Amino acid sequence: MVTVTSVARPRIRAGVCGMGFIGPAHVEALRRVEGVDVVAISTREPGRGRAVAERFGVPRVYDAHEALVDDPSIDVVHICTGNRLHAPLVRRAVAAGKHVICEKPLATSLEEARDLQRLAADSRGVYAVNYQYRYYPMIQQARWMVRQGALGRLRVIHGHYIQDWLSRPTDYNWR
Repeated sequence: MVTVTSVARPRIRAGVCGMGFIGPAHVEALRRVEGVDVVAISTREPGRGRAVAERFGVPRVYDAHEALVDDPSIDVVHICTGNRLHAPLVRRAVAAGKHVICEKPLATSLEEARDLQRLAADSRGVYAVNYQYRYYPMIQQARWMVRQGALGRLRVIHGHYIQDWLSRPTDYNWR
């Protein structure tokens, strides 16, 4: 007889910076991940922060993103602020020993992005930029076709695709 024992894993404490368009979507998605607790959010708009915190049951609201990043009780920071704040907040979070999920773009210049890449390579955290469409089958197919030369020399690309999300009243999507 084989006995299997489960090992209790520590819960991951997440903080989300930025409560504009995409920040609340990150909070909602994180609430659906087993083993993750959203423990704090930050926004420069206190009224919005309190409303989002109440809606999702988030215990702490910061009015400065830097305060959230500096909170020692937070393990991972999701950066969902305006683009110009991404690189400085990522840099601060890496320095604070946090794992980081950053909305695109990671930085506003190639030099900034390369600097962040070096910082991440020298650190022990997990770092990611959220490009959610990258692994969709249609994107992979298009990539393969371009690499194989099946489409000839590309000069301009313009695309659309039809989706079935939100076609039923019970569907959920951040959009």
